This record gives sequence, C-alpha cells and structure tokens, in this order.
Amino acid sequence: RNRGMKTAVADLLDSDEYRAEIVRSLYVDLLERKPSQQELDQHVKADVGLQSVKIDLETSAEFIKKL
Repeated sequence: RNRGMKTAVADLLDSDEYRAEIVRSLYVDLLERKPSQQELDQHVKADVGLQSVKIDLETSAEFIKKL
C-alpha cells in the first residue's frame, strides 16, 4: 500500500499539470505576470528541473529590470 502511495506521489510530481502550476507560480512571484501559453509550454516540456526554470527566470533581463 505504501509503495502505491509513493508511486502516486511520484506520478503527480512528474505530471505536466503539476509542473505547469509551479511554472505559473514562478512567473507571478518573480516576474509579476502570467506566462504566455508559449512560455508555459516551453518550460513545462523542458527537460530540466524546476530549479533550473527558476534560475532561468531569475537571470532573465525582465527579472533584472525589476530589481
């Protein structure tokens, strides 16, 4: 039973829906706007971790202008 729960949690964390929610939150928190559909799709489908997405946004010209 515990193994099934771990699998379910892992599946959730690996889902596009979960990743999209995190990416949306990062855009709002860091850039103070929602991502375009193209930006969202790009980050959801990227073969990098969410920490890399955060770093990408934090080093963007758009973010730096807000400092």
